[in-house]
Amino acid sequence: MIVAQVSDIHASPTNDNMLRLARALSWFADLKPDALQILHFTRDVCLEPSAGRKAAPA
Repeated sequence: MIVAQVSDIHASPTNDNMLRLARALSWFADLKPDALQILHFTRDVCLEPSAGRKAAPA
């Protein structure tokens, strides 16, 4: 089984991340994975309230 993963893509008009995502998806089309996992992290949410950031929503 082949599992592909995309993580932490931050699109913005001022960077080329959408181009990178398009390249990755093109590569996945050639690879033909059995599953695709998409992970997204945001710096505005933190699981540790003691770190001085907002806690993750319950």
